[in-house]
Amino acid sequence: MKRYIAKRLLWLIPVMLMISFIAFFLMYLSPGDPATIYLSQGGDAPSAEAVASLRQELGLNDSLWVQYGRWLGNLFVVWALTGMWHGANWTFICWGLWYFLWLVVEKIIGMPNKMAVISHIYAMVVVIIGWVFFRSDSIGDALGYIGIMLGVG
Repeated sequence: MKRYIAKRLLWLIPVMLMISFIAFFLMYLSPGDPATIYLSQGGDAPSAEAVASLRQELGLNDSLWVQYGRWLGNLFVVWALTGMWHGANWTFICWGLWYFLWLVVEKIIGMPNKMAVISHIYAMVVVIIGWVFFRSDSIGDALGYIGIMLGVG
């Protein structure tokens, strides 16, 4: 059973990468330049120099692949280091990456903004499973506990 759960969790990685990839590139289908829209919030038309400066500062002049890699890489590093900061065991790193995964999901689907009740329920489930990783002595123990919690162990 532990092998089944581990296999399913490993399949979660490429699926989430594909979903984040699609969602990130769908943002670029919206009309208008983000720098121009941001600078024109006050009502005045922004100068070309201000738009170019903001595009450079935000990294919007880079290719979409570079922007996507930077976005995903920053999230990954922050949550992996958060896990390492808590301890030297692999379970702490899994704990940090677990939250990285769900943060990517939230950014993709905007769940907290759309479905308040469901977001509270899913947050409780995610946090409870995250604490299993945090508290377990090994990844095998964590998967075993999660399996028991889900009724498959």
